[in-house]
Amino acid sequence: SLDVMLTSYSSRYGLSPDGKWVVYTLPMDKPGEQSGNNGPQADVWKMPADGGKAEKVVRFPSRVHDLCFTADGKNLIVVSDLGGAYNDLWQFPWSENPLAQLKKLTAGQADEDRPSVSRDGKWLAYSDNRAGATALIVRELTSGKEHTVAIERLDYRCATGTLRVRTNDRDSKKSVTARVVVLQDKG
Repeated sequence: SLDVMLTSYSSRYGLSPDGKWVVYTLPMDKPGEQSGNNGPQADVWKMPADGGKAEKVVRFPSRVHDLCFTADGKNLIVVSDLGGAYNDLWQFPWSENPLAQLKKLTAGQADEDRPSVSRDGKWLAYSDNRAGATALIVRELTSGKEHTVAIERLDYRCATGTLRVRTNDRDSKKSVTARVVVLQDKG
């Protein structure tokens, strides 16, 4: 099932902007083996978000550390160390002949991670450590111009503290692994 696949190893996944498709990755790694023994590639898969059969899009030639869709839903932006020692951002169409249209968006002696495209498709935000500490970079997609977002202070708008959560099975009362979402009062 998709649930099992997404929790296996180092899968990454994204939902298309129209909400119709889930795209996810599966590395070649096998349980109990050292990472990379079976190759650095990652298979990129797609499946209808409302269920159905998964279909392989492409075998990406290196690990995929993260991914997101472009605003129009036609392309994927992936984080990969393809061809180098650092993570870069790469773009390709997820539907037709992906590797023939592979385009490198970033380069340099630093890691770019966590890409996110604005809804209007004008901006790409990602993290980058080229100047030392990880920073947030915003790129205008039409011109390629970038700027670093200055973080002057953190304001949580409320008191912060420590929260301890223990999840137990309702019947057996034994501890279980769970995904937990914590919401502040009023959402």
